[in-house]
Amino acid sequence: MIEGSRQFRGFDFGYFKYVAIVLVVLAIIMSVLFFGFSDLFEPDPAEIGEGLTIELIGLTLEFLILVFLLVMIKKALFMERRTPYELQLDLLEIKEESDADSMDCKRQMIFELSRINASTPRLDNAVLSGLNLSNSRLDRTTMRDTKLVDTQLFGSDLSETVFVDCDLTGADLSRANLQRCVFEGCVLTRTTFMSAYLNGAVFYQCKYESTKFDCASLRDAEFRSGNLEDASFEQACIAGTCFSDTKISGRGFWKAITDCRTNFGENEPPSLTW
Repeated sequence: MIEGSRQFRGFDFGYFKYVAIVLVVLAIIMSVLFFGFSDLFEPDPAEIGEGLTIELIGLTLEFLILVFLLVMIKKALFMERRTPYELQLDLLEIKEESDADSMDCKRQMIFELSRINASTPRLDNAVLSGLNLSNSRLDRTTMRDTKLVDTQLFGSDLSETVFVDCDLTGADLSRANLQRCVFEGCVLTRTTFMSAYLNGAVFYQCKYESTKFDCASLRDAEFRSGNLEDASFEQACIAGTCFSDTKISGRGFWKAITDCRTNFGENEPPSLTW
């Protein structure tokens, strides 16, 4: 399998930065309580020797810990998101495989990624299956016939991106920014959009099977010409969403949020409770 090698840049820090800040504060408090700044700059003559040496060693270790935590906080707070060109460089660092099929995929990926344009980025006929592209920036990109099987796109910025005839089987787009995206003729089997931002998105003639939109924001989104009977919209916000020429299940909308603008087309309004 082809995998990206720069996994650190896609690492999800989550609440780590808050934990690190708390640890820094605790370390400073410990410095004042147990060592004291006066002992460091005005040592007691009676403590010169072994006691002072031990104290200085402790302060040195504490200082190194503080430096480490500050560096990690900086990475968590100021981590840059990857642009299409940075993504190209990351994806070119691919693990070598011995079999011919993997090498063909590698050559195809390099060829397709080399066509990325800064103003109108495109990813046509690319093979990105199995890659960890979490927290990537791919907004306003056009993808046509792109393979994204089991690709990790957690928390990525894909706003205003156009997907045409793409295979997103098993892809994870949880918490991704997909506002005003277009999915046309895509395979969304087992695709996860949990807690994703899909406001104003358009889905046209896509294939849905065990697709999860749970807790997603789908305000003013539109589903056209599809079968959503096996899709789940539990606790999703579908205010203003339009289901045009689309089949839906009556039990896949538990606790979904609707309003007077929600249009279920020819379907009976689903049950929002069990």
